[in-house]
Amino acid sequence: MNLALASDAQLADEVPVALVFNGISHAVMMATPLHLEDFALGFALTEGLVDHAQQVYGVEVLEHAMGLEVHIDIAAQCETRLKERRRQSVAAKPEENANPRDPFSILANANSNAVLVGLAALLYS
Repeated sequence: MNLALASDAQLADEVPVALVFNGISHAVMMATPLHLEDFALGFALTEGLVDHAQQVYGVEVLEHAMGLEVHIDIAAQCETRLKERRRQSVAAKPEENANPRDPFSILANANSNAVLVGLAALLYS
């Protein structure tokens, strides 16, 4: 890759985005802070949390000091499925320092060196 071209490239802003389904923190990921309602719906469909868009009743984006929270209201049967998936996931691999009431708590324990190495690999690959 030509490094001169890489230095002229513009990068999209990314922020931590917490996806919260019916008050249950499900995932935190880096994303551009645009079109988060569409992002949330696509995530819910792709992950099998909902079967169709009509099972999503509303989406609200909230700003926090550490990032954005996207609250997604889903149908009751989908919430039951989400809770069962979380029970299976936690039983298999519990997060040691995660606080279920604070979706950004896992970021406080993230290995920043690993993140920087990953970003550098993306930039210069």
